[in-house]
Amino acid sequence: MNIAFVGNFSLNAVNGVSYSGYQVARYLSLLKNNIFIYNFSEIPMSTRHESGITERTFAYSIKKLGWSNAFVSFLKGNPDQIEVFHLHSVFTPYNFITSMLLKSLRFPYVLSAHGGYCKPVLSKNKLYKILYMTLFERYVVKNAHGMVAVSDQEVQDLRDVGYGGIIRVIPNPVVVNNFRCHKAEKKELISLLYLGRYDIQHKGLNFLLDTFKLLSSRRPDVRLTLYGDGPDKDALLRRIDAENIQHVKVLGPVFGEEKECALQHATLFIQPSKWEVFGISLIEAMMLGRPVALTEGCYLSATLRRNGLGLIIPFDPEKAAKLIQNYLEAGPLVEDGRKNKIFAIHEFELDKIARQILGFYSLLSKKSVNSFMQSLN
Repeated sequence: MNIAFVGNFSLNAVNGVSYSGYQVARYLSLLKNNIFIYNFSEIPMSTRHESGITERTFAYSIKKLGWSNAFVSFLKGNPDQIEVFHLHSVFTPYNFITSMLLKSLRFPYVLSAHGGYCKPVLSKNKLYKILYMTLFERYVVKNAHGMVAVSDQEVQDLRDVGYGGIIRVIPNPVVVNNFRCHKAEKKELISLLYLGRYDIQHKGLNFLLDTFKLLSSRRPDVRLTLYGDGPDKDALLRRIDAENIQHVKVLGPVFGEEKECALQHATLFIQPSKWEVFGISLIEAMMLGRPVALTEGCYLSATLRRNGLGLIIPFDPEKAAKLIQNYLEAGPLVEDGRKNKIFAIHEFELDKIARQILGFYSLLSKKSVNSFMQSLN
């Protein structure tokens, strides 16, 4: 198939949308599909080739809320012979304009919201979101030939914004290379690990610090390390400094072997998010055989609880600290890590996910052709 991913994607990205989209695109190209990435900036069109993927950058102006004539002509001609377009992320002006063009040209497109329609996200900048949804976003949703949810719970979010078409639950793919880490390990210390974006509200980082303060007062041998990037890094550091919170490190993002090394030496990986539709680093930790703790706000908590996996903690620092303490002292950490690895590899392995999404593309492409032929009769 010839498939175009619309958006900005990168292997080395803290943003899960960018990272997971790139992984799927890369693997689909290995399955002998012709993969194109269409992204946008205020520069003339350019093209580059990497890892079997053709990436085209098109000129776009947010100020003018529109495309260059060159891009419109390019889509009309469809020289890449794209059969299905896949739009990622939501509340994005270029997605709205692209969806209008694709609908006018009768090209099918798939939309992945990546949690952008969950209630906590919609409640942020609520007036703006309501206005944008009314004027633009409902058009993008309504005209999608299919939508991808990354978890069972996200399906309801997509229905709640008015989508009545086909939805497939296809998790984000997760890839680990099982690098052998030779980093020195202090076995007498307990290492708690967070990997992700520094967004205090969304990712529950104040909750994480509150929980750690209580836990470390009872267990002085516990250490907390955070790796990531984001707008709230300085605010996080200021709080740690102002309250003199000991044994906490706030570091930059890590990728590849360095990231896997950090995961391999963690006693417990923690996903403290107030809400989270997936959590790629959480699954990476599981694939590497690490025990994990996550809040009730993470959609994956229902899946893990159903399978008897993970330590599910309430968004309450006192209760969470007590549960984590008990788990570190009495929980079967090694056995839980082994179970996590078996489950994660079975459920989220890249080949499985890529083939699921390829099957969805094929279904929608055929459906689009059939509908188009019927409209001619």
